[in-house]
Amino acid sequence: MSSFSGNIDKLSFGDFLLSAISTTGEQTLGYVVQIRKSWGQFGSDMIFIREHDGSLSTHENQGFWILSPEQTGFILPCFTITPSDEMSDNPDHKYSILHKQPESGFIVDSLHAPNRIDSCAIKISVTNSKYSNGGFS
Repeated sequence: MSSFSGNIDKLSFGDFLLSAISTTGEQTLGYVVQIRKSWGQFGSDMIFIREHDGSLSTHENQGFWILSPEQTGFILPCFTITPSDEMSDNPDHKYSILHKQPESGFIVDSLHAPNRIDSCAIKISVTNSKYSNGGFS
């Protein structure tokens, strides 16, 4: 397994990935079906992944590990839709996000990317009261 972090040139359609742990504490295992350049929050790339049960999920601002061919061979039988099925059924690689923003192709340029907020405010309050012991809140 090799790591992938932001270099989409390392990825091909059907590459199997294991995501880093997300904010929900879960990991995703699946194969890449589409990459949208700069579509994610803060201008990151958005990666569409087909999961074992056939569902499609999008990921942004997240690290991945690329599975080796041997590892892929072990998990492929667990998938209801395989990369070869996907290629036969959807040769144009046309996908949408919640039935909106349909795009075709494996790599989609940022030309049609929605406007995103590239910064966010973070507030840290330091209190000094008998309830907080001077900690962060």
